[in-house]
Amino acid sequence: MKNEVDNERVKLKFLIITLIGILLIGLIIGISLLVTLSNYIFISLFFINYVFMILVCFLLKIFYKNFSNKPNIKTIVSLFGRFAIAILAIGLTFLFLYLTKNVSKPNIFYIFISPIMLTGGYILGIIFK
Repeated sequence: MKNEVDNERVKLKFLIITLIGILLIGLIIGISLLVTLSNYIFISLFFINYVFMILVCFLLKIFYKNFSNKPNIKTIVSLFGRFAIAILAIGLTFLFLYLTKNVSKPNIFYIFISPIMLTGGYILGIIFK
């Protein structure tokens, strides 16, 4: 029993270190784009989707922790929550680009930040389940 608790703590520790690493990489890229090109879009979308990436990761951990043959409320909330988060993240990304009038050709490619970050959250949730 104690070994399982220690194993969970080690996994959570590595997950937090990985999330901090992703945050630092995003900050470096965003600040360098902001300083060199005066482009605030990447850093804004990164922070919007970073929160959703963390939520997806922890909802996937909850799903694997509570999964059984009988459906229970935590697994159902995790399933529908991940679906709602994906739609919300992509919708907020589109809304941000639309409201800042950046739906033109070179800036529309920032829309790929949302699926990349959500996929990263799924991968982290599977690795550190």
